[in-house]
Amino acid sequence: MPWDIYEFLDHRGSGIIVEWIRRAKIQKAAIAILNQKVDLLRQAGTLPPQLLAGPIDGHIYKLKVKGRVQLRPMLCKCPIKNDVEYTFLLGCVERGGNLDPIDAPGRAEANRKIIIGDSNRRRRHDTDF
Repeated sequence: MPWDIYEFLDHRGSGIIVEWIRRAKIQKAAIAILNQKVDLLRQAGTLPPQLLAGPIDGHIYKLKVKGRVQLRPMLCKCPIKNDVEYTFLLGCVERGGNLDPIDAPGRAEANRKIIIGDSNRRRRHDTDF
């Protein structure tokens, strides 16, 4: 059964992952790898730990996308239907074993709580950037 993939919407209603890709100037090759991982997650609902780590902090997971830049978008199972959906909560990268931003898990958790309070603060994630 395919899983639904959502993304958090910021205060302007923009998708958090779309904005992160734009702001961080993520290259097309890295976006293509990210999209492959998202498609795998959508199909399988789970990935091996070398691709999906977690929970790393409470309900927060990080998707591991290797490349010239180590992409580490933060996501959670849920927060509406735990057994059939994931929601991207924050975009970040990893450099030298450290997340950037360093407080990424906390920011992701704050966004998860916003969605719990207002399910309109997310939308289906689209891999067409």
